[in-house]
Parts: sequence; C-alpha cells; structure tokens
Amino acid sequence: MLARPRHGVDVDWNPAIAVAGLLVGVVVGLTGMGGGALMTPILVFFFGVSPLAAVSSDVVASFFMKPIGGFVHLRRGTVHLRLVGWLCLGWPDGHTETFVGRVDGEAVWPPRGDKGFGYDPMFRPAGRQETFGEMNEDAKHAISHRARAFAQVVAACLPRPHST
Repeated sequence: MLARPRHGVDVDWNPAIAVAGLLVGVVVGLTGMGGGALMTPILVFFFGVSPLAAVSSDVVASFFMKPIGGFVHLRRGTVHLRLVGWLCLGWPDGHTETFVGRVDGEAVWPPRGDKGFGYDPMFRPAGRQETFGEMNEDAKHAISHRARAFAQVVAACLPRPHST
C-alpha cells in the first residue's frame, strides 16, 4: 500500500511524470546538477503537487538513491574519503560558517573539451584561454571555486604550526 500525502494532489501512476523524471535524469547526467533542484519545481508547477509533498518525496527518494550512488562511486575509487569527512564536519555548539569559493569567467558556446563534468566545457575562467573542460585536472583544481572554498575551510579549522 502506498502512503498518500495528507495535503495536495494524490499522485497515481502518471506517464508524464515518468517522462519528466527521465528527462531530469538525462539533464543530471549531462550537467551534474542535482535532480531535486529540477524535479521538485516540475512536480509543483506542472503537475500540481503541493510543495511539501514534492520536497518530502524528493528527500525519501534521495534516501534510497544516494546510498546506491555512493556505493558505486566508492567501488570505482572516485571518492576522496578525507574530503568527505571535511564536508561533513560540524561544530558541536551548533554554529555555522560559510566558505565561498569564486572563479570569475564567462560562458562559451559551443562547449569545448571533454574533461571534468557538468558545465566545465562551457566555462572559461577569466585570464585563461582554455575552458575547465579543456584543462588538465591539476590546472583546474588549482583555480577551482571548490579548491578556493576548501582552502578557506582549512585556514579556519586547522591549527597553524608555531614558527620558531
């Protein structure tokens, strides 16, 4: 028996929702964008699902899909486990800090390069001739927004050695 939302529209099998899910899956695969950021608004605006039901359904779907995806990436050896630990780091007193990494640049068309993922072939960092999709991994990571944000996390969280 399926659980029904208490508020909003009851949703039975709807081939249009299945097709929307397939299209979102293709876009996620091509861009690396999160599926919930796409599917939840589609459910709300095009299929009349209440926002609460759409978000909570996405959370439950993620509960099942993310462990499977995580296992696949662990098995392939593409996960940097120490980085996972840092991204999950929280403070016991409940305070939060935000670390923002930024790379200025411009979108290019047509896409160039086959390295990286998502929008990498369409983004050229300021002062560079290559897109992220054309750069080797070391060059990209040296200037990436993630590397810049991570450097801020390291500076804020790790004690600096005392100089003598």
